Order: sequence, then structure tokens, then C-alpha cells
Amino acid sequence: MARADFKKIAHSDGQVWSLNEFNGRLLMAHEDGSFEIKDGNANAIYRSIGTWMHKATTRVLPFERLISGTYGGLWLMEFDGTDFKDLGHINKSNESLRFIHYDDNANAVWVSHPYRGVSKLWLSKDFKNVIKEKRYTFPEAESSILHNYLFFIKNKVVVCNPNFIYEYDDSSDQFVKSASLSVLHGLPIQYMKEDKYGNIWFVSNKRLSVLDYSNTSKDRQFFMNHFPMLNGKILGGFESVYVHDLENVFINGQKGGILLNYKDYLEKAVKPNVLLRLIKTSNRAKEEQVIFGGNGHKESKERKIPYAFNTIHFEFSSTNYEQQEQVEYSYLLEGLETQWSSWSNKGEKEYTNLRPGDYVFKIKSRNGVGNESIEEFISFTISPPWYLHPLMFVLYAIFFISFPFWILAMQRKKLRRLHQQELQVRQLEIEKKEKEVIKLRNQNLEAEIGYMDKELANLTMNIIQRGEALGKIKDGINKSMEGLKDHELKTNFKQLTRIIRSAEQTNEDWEKFNIHFNHANENFFLRLKKEHPELTQKELQLCAFIRMNLSSKEIAQLMHVTAKAVEVSRYRLRKKLKIDPEINLYDYLLEFAKPEKSNL
Repeated sequence: MARADFKKIAHSDGQVWSLNEFNGRLLMAHEDGSFEIKDGNANAIYRSIGTWMHKATTRVLPFERLISGTYGGLWLMEFDGTDFKDLGHINKSNESLRFIHYDDNANAVWVSHPYRGVSKLWLSKDFKNVIKEKRYTFPEAESSILHNYLFFIKNKVVVCNPNFIYEYDDSSDQFVKSASLSVLHGLPIQYMKEDKYGNIWFVSNKRLSVLDYSNTSKDRQFFMNHFPMLNGKILGGFESVYVHDLENVFINGQKGGILLNYKDYLEKAVKPNVLLRLIKTSNRAKEEQVIFGGNGHKESKERKIPYAFNTIHFEFSSTNYEQQEQVEYSYLLEGLETQWSSWSNKGEKEYTNLRPGDYVFKIKSRNGVGNESIEEFISFTISPPWYLHPLMFVLYAIFFISFPFWILAMQRKKLRRLHQQELQVRQLEIEKKEKEVIKLRNQNLEAEIGYMDKELANLTMNIIQRGEALGKIKDGINKSMEGLKDHELKTNFKQLTRIIRSAEQTNEDWEKFNIHFNHANENFFLRLKKEHPELTQKELQLCAFIRMNLSSKEIAQLMHVTAKAVEVSRYRLRKKLKIDPEINLYDYLLEFAKPEKSNL
């Protein structure tokens, strides 16, 4: 097809969405339908619905069927060897499908919708119905079903997402990150097309670029070329590129078709140059000094930079303004680096904390087709800091000689401090063990007192019970004597009564009680007598019974008096001990029974 024919298509009425060649015929997807370009004219195949693109049902020529992505779903066409025929809409595909690809192995169509995600539609054998559908998702959390565009690149189904480029893995039936197109990760791509030369054309935010695989080098599999003169002129949302040959590249534009001569563009790509624009230094306080402003000869004078300003910032650029986006830079700082840096389009470089010495900064550039510029360079010297002055080395020598003696003195001081700490720790351990011994001794003493208290309580109960028994016997004898007339028998009963009374008044039980009480209460009587020497034996006996928390009735039985007499004795005892009325007599006497504990 002549170049004039493409110009005619570019200026035709209505919007051309895509151009593709099938069986040697050029088909045009148009907003008014599908057309065949023949002899410079657009012959309608159908006009019933707007068409986005066409896809053949096989990659082996010639083929019989075409599937179109239209405003209303999938459309089927047939080629009988002479003409294309309209076979109508494919049932159960009703959404606008701009991006499609036919998988001839599965008789299925891959489709994508910017707002509904990516799906695979299986077709019936006659291609007239969709019989099955499966939607696909992507592994990364930042990827979603929105803004996904599907293409067929390098024999793989590829999906361009705002974050990554994915390709379909048939073995796992899922999409994975593309390794071959990793250079495009993070770039929002709305359109991608592989031409018959193996180059990949893509559009990102109305900017056209191409990955050119025809002009490679040892370190690059492809060159990325941009077309800055077309920035903003691409029709957003309806991007399309058709490469008839390298001299005729048809591109959808905002004001109609754009015809690009890519071959001529490459031939006119001149060798780039590189310019050092600015060199400035800075210190830690962020103070800056400009040592080269882009004017004058770079080697006109020796540049000595103070060590405090050892952070150096270089800025560089190229005068190839039309290819500014394609220009890349590589640099080398002799004296620090031995290899040139990787190519980058960043026009600045900063080195921090450079050591004293001589340096040469070299910079070169290249354009999108791999042409490199002549190297530019500049020399400079970083002066040594004050602490590298010869006089400082004398001070360093003095310091290093005296330093071991200082370390030795500090070690001795540290050892003395550690020794003192160890003595303190040992003393604390000894005190702790002594406290534990005293605690165990007190616990044993308390256990022994508890045992003695138990024996004393048993003895007291025995005395009380014996007294009660003797009292009952005496009362029984007295009752028996009331009715006796026999003088001799009555005399015998009286003698028996006197024996019982003598047994009640004996001190033998009291002495035994006194011995047990003293053992259980650690010389209770001695301590009480020491505090109150005026107490009588009967009063001490009463104190012992009160200490045992016996009732007045029980005390009366033990002392062979009435309960009222015991109350009177308690009252007199409180006065003699000079105890306040609010103080309990039992609590007061209990203090004299408590063992004296050692406190450390």
C-alpha cells in the first residue's frame, strides 16, 4: 500500500480505532463498523456496530474466520478466499470489548474490560455462542480488577496493570509478573502492540514509545525509543498503532491519524553530546560553594576543595532537546571508582564523604539508538583535614605512648571497685543466711510452744474434769448423809468428804500445771513478776488461767471458789496491774507469754 493511501485513511471521516493485515488484506476497525481497505477505498463489511479490533482464529495462513471486539461484545466474520462476510454477534458476549485475543488451542477468547477485569470466554464449535467464562485475578494486593489491558506479546497473553506487567502461565493457569518486560513495571500502560519485526510499541499517558529489538548491543537486548514530538497528541482511551513497515506507522491521534516514518526517525538520530552544567560542594551544615558553573575551561586552574566540603554534587545534561527523554548518562569518578556506572536518564550525581586525594570526574551520554557522546571530565583535589597535619602525628604518638599507662590505671581502679562490690555482696549473703537461721529457730520455737500449749490445755481439762467428778461425788455423799440415822456410817461418810476436800485443795496439780505453763510460755511468771513484783501466788495463778483464756466458771472450778469470787479477783488484778479499762486483760497478759525474737 502506498504512503498516500495511509494519508487518505488518516484524513478520512470518523475515528479509526485500529488497522490490521489479514490474509494479505488490510482491515480497518472503525467507529461505524468494520471495513476492508482496497484500492485506496474503505469497503464496509458491516456497519451495524462500532468495532475496536480484529483477531484471526488461527496463526496459520490462510484462515477462515475473524473475531472482532465491538461496542456490544464479540462479532464473527468469515473469509471465503475472496471476500470477508459478516456472520453476526456471538451470543452471551454483550460488553464493550476493546482488547481481545483468540486462543486457538482452547477455542477461547481472552478479553479485558478496564472496569471488570480479565476473563477467558470459551466458544462453541461453531463460534456462535459463549459456553463458559472464567475471571482472573492477580497475586499482588496493590493490583485489582480495575484498569487492566490485555495484549498478545512475544507469544504470551500479557496484561498491563498500573503497577506491574503480568503474563499468563499455562501450567498454573494464573498470571505472574513478567520477567522479560520488567523494565516497564510501575509504568501505567494503556496500549501495547508487537509489530512484525518483533518491536513492542506502547502508549503510557498519551506518550508513545517503542522497545526496539532490532538494534541491540552486548549489554542491552533492546533500546527504548520515545517520540517526544507526539507527546499529548495520542488519542487517550482509544490508542492504536499499526506498523505496515518501518516507513509507515499508523497511530491514532486526537485530530485524526498520525503517520510516522520510524526508519527516517532513526536515521536522523544524531550523535548526542554531554555538558557539565554545575559542580558544587557542601559541608555538614549544608553550606554550599560553587566550584564550576558551566563557564570557562574546566582545566584552567587547579581546584582544591577543603576537606570540610567533601560532599560534591554534579549536574549535567545534553543539548539534544528533541530526544531528551531518550538520553541516558554514565559516569566514573577516578580515584574512587574503577567501572563506569549503569546507564540512567538522571542528570545529576552526588558523592558524599570523599577522602583526601586527587579525583577526575568523567561523564558521557547516549541516545535511544545507542550512539554515545565524547567523554567530558573535570579534575579536582580534596585537601586533607586538620587532624592529618604533621604536628598532629606528634600528638598522636604522645597519646599512644601514654594510653597504655592510663588503661592500666583504669583497670586497677576497676578491679578495686569490683573487689569492694564482691565484699559487700558476701556480707549481704552472710546477713541473709543469719536471718534465715534465726527465722527457722523462731519457727521451731513457735512449733514447740504450740505443742506445749496443747499439752497444757489437756492437763487443764483433766484437772477441771477431775474437779467436776470430785464435786459430784461430794454432792452425792452429802445427799446420802441426809437420810442416814446410823451414827457410825454417817461418821464414815464425813471422813470420806474430808478426804475429797483435801484432794481438791492439794497443790500438787497446781505445781504440775505451773511447770508445764512455764515451759510453754518461756518463764511467763518470771517476766510477769519482774514487771509486777507485788503480785501474790494466788494472783499469779489467776494470771496463768486468764492467759489460757479460761472462763470465770472454769477458773472458779480450778481455784475451788465461786464464779463471783473470780470476777472480784479479776477486778482487783486489773487495778493492781494498773491497766486502762479499754485494754483487754487477756491481750495484756499475752504479751508476757510471747517469746523474745531476735531481730537483725
